[in-house]
Amino acid sequence: MALRWRPTEQTPRFAFLLAAMFSEILLAPIIVASPFGLVGARVVTALMLVAALAAIGTRRLSIALFTLAAVTHVLALLRPQPTAVLVATVLQIVFLAYVCGQVIARVLRERNVTYDTLAGAACGYLLLGLVWGELFVLNQLLQPGAFEIPAGFAVGQPGDSRAALIYFSFVTLTTLGYGYVHPNNSGAGGLAVSEAIVGQFYMAVMVARLVGLNLADRGR
Repeated sequence: MALRWRPTEQTPRFAFLLAAMFSEILLAPIIVASPFGLVGARVVTALMLVAALAAIGTRRLSIALFTLAAVTHVLALLRPQPTAVLVATVLQIVFLAYVCGQVIARVLRERNVTYDTLAGAACGYLLLGLVWGELFVLNQLLQPGAFEIPAGFAVGQPGDSRAALIYFSFVTLTTLGYGYVHPNNSGAGGLAVSEAIVGQFYMAVMVARLVGLNLADRGR
């Protein structure tokens, strides 16, 4: 697939978000087990939320959802009461799902395949993993024990299963199925199955779209 930078192309919108999400996925589990603990991990998450807002633009709805997610994120960190953590998780799911929809819609509207288009497609894929990861966290909060989490995956503050469930989300999204973390009830299992199906559907549609755009561009 031949890609080139076009003189009229705007400043890349998705590269910063892609880097921020990789930092969230790779660094947060390490930081939460370090002396920086949960605070350091949540700072990485907050930076990822800022990058998500920058990628989709500052519309009123975007700012409103970001503000709610960010404020409750900080409050849950300062006062980690069950209700605060639950509300913060729900609002983070809403914001990330909105960002995911906006990013995928923009990529599908593109008429040329550029490096930024590919970065956007990768962002959409990673956002799916993060959204389902937070859904798994929410499921675990509402139904403790919904997932079997080995002791080696329980890092950081007792009861904080986010790192393990984000890991499980991407293992499910990519259909690797290592099995170290697994659902314990039908509800959690249904969530996992839906993620695997959506992930495969996303890859099929997005690859077909990008290849079609590239062939059409060569034809022109």
